[in-house]
Amino acid sequence: MAHRNLAFIFPGKCYLISHVLIVPHSIRVLPGRDNNLSTTGILRYVNSANTNSYLPMCLCLTFRVMWYNPGMAIVTIALPITGIRGKLAGIVFSANRSGPFARGLSFPCNPGTTDQMNQRGLLAQAGYLWRTLTPAEQLDWKTFAEAPPETDYNSLDEVVLLSGFAWFTRILLRRRRVGLADSLLAPVSTPTVTPTTFTLNVHPSTGAAADAHFGYTSGQFATYYAIMEMAIAPGLGSNVWTSRYLICWEAFGLTATSTNFGAAYFAKFGTTQIGQRFFAHLYRQSATGIRSVPKALFANVTAP
Repeated sequence: MAHRNLAFIFPGKCYLISHVLIVPHSIRVLPGRDNNLSTTGILRYVNSANTNSYLPMCLCLTFRVMWYNPGMAIVTIALPITGIRGKLAGIVFSANRSGPFARGLSFPCNPGTTDQMNQRGLLAQAGYLWRTLTPAEQLDWKTFAEAPPETDYNSLDEVVLLSGFAWFTRILLRRRRVGLADSLLAPVSTPTVTPTTFTLNVHPSTGAAADAHFGYTSGQFATYYAIMEMAIAPGLGSNVWTSRYLICWEAFGLTATSTNFGAAYFAKFGTTQIGQRFFAHLYRQSATGIRSVPKALFANVTAP
């Protein structure tokens, strides 16, 4: 890992980007002074002696602005760098099925929905409750976070470790969502086993319970919570999802082999039509708030 000052080199101009953090197989950049990228360029860094040194060719990144669309740019990445994610002084780096790209930063609307405001309130309470813990109790959460029972990934599919406070907040919110009382002490770091089976059937939504149901192995949730979440594809025939996953079902002690959730399905996604595709995850969650790796699938809306 190394900290360097990076600069984009262009004919006759140099745009400085300060405090760039280079980590193996990825690059993260913090806001600099200028993002007026205008043509093809390469990267260089300023070393500790304040003299210019060029990155090896294998580390160079090329940026080309598409003049017919000034809000979008093509990004060419060379190994060993495998991707760029995040914001840089008004530019957002991401990727889609066609490869990496850069676009101008846009600010989403803030509708202030009931769910949104409730979530913000819970996050604020988590910060307050964390500060009520003793130093020893906070240390227990930090120790828990160093060997967590779940594996988390960033947007480049690299494993990341959350902080003790992040785990405290995650467990607190999960327990509250299923109606459990707060438990502020770090639990034992015991992984939860993934469900063995998962099926999903969805029909055009009307609000009736039978419009959607999911299946599972009998006994899998007798002493665990079933957490089922779904995301919808943007159009008929699409094989990718664009909406975030929305939790559609949370229940403890399911003893049957299937559960209807048509009312929640309608509440989350509104009216659906035959041919639309849904992507779904089914988790097992322990009473301590620890979730399994999800069982994942997709299903198309079919006639009842």
